[in-house]
Amino acid sequence: MVTHELRTPIFIIKEGIDQVTEGMHGDLKEEQKKILGMAGGNAKRLALIVNDLLDISKIEAGKFDIKKKDDDIVAAVNEIVHGFESVAKEKRLELRKSYPSKETRLSFDKLRIEQVLTNLLSNAIKFTAKGFVEVGLADKGDMIELYVADSGHGMTKEEMPKLFNKFEQLGHGAEGGEKGTGLGLAITKGIVELHGGKIRVESIAGKGSKFMFTLPRS
Repeated sequence: MVTHELRTPIFIIKEGIDQVTEGMHGDLKEEQKKILGMAGGNAKRLALIVNDLLDISKIEAGKFDIKKKDDDIVAAVNEIVHGFESVAKEKRLELRKSYPSKETRLSFDKLRIEQVLTNLLSNAIKFTAKGFVEVGLADKGDMIELYVADSGHGMTKEEMPKLFNKFEQLGHGAEGGEKGTGLGLAITKGIVELHGGKIRVESIAGKGSKFMFTLPRS
């Protein structure tokens, strides 16, 4: 697969840029540092695109590996939320936590659910200029429901049905002009469904969005 073959050269390019930027091959002028910084940023973005393409191709081919094991979902959520605290603070957003402190165990792939939460939280912060981003968890008996809500752009009724399509880019831009691959939500949906769960969204244009997904206990 082409995406597999691209990973190694991209890694080598990124490592080379990092080494030069860190001065391992001599001192740099400010202009050189600036150019290398841009090159490094684009190498990182390219690596993310390749990873997303690889993930979506595996999901579609039925070869995406889910490794479930009994674990504490609250601890996994807390770990991801903690990683976004400084980003939210930089944007002066309130990062709300609405989940219990007590351990809540179920069978899930920790790495992949962290990928889902990272994508949803990253999008929420990216598309929210002011207000809040909230992460929540609720016990629904035979399943656990998690959600990420925000006070950002929101979406129209026309936009929502296309939301989980591959390469879908919504009309409004992210704060700061950031753009993703258009694959994140398609991958997120695939991971949730491979766990036997479902994902849905509620949104009001100009007021914000709420993404909810379920994970079965067994």
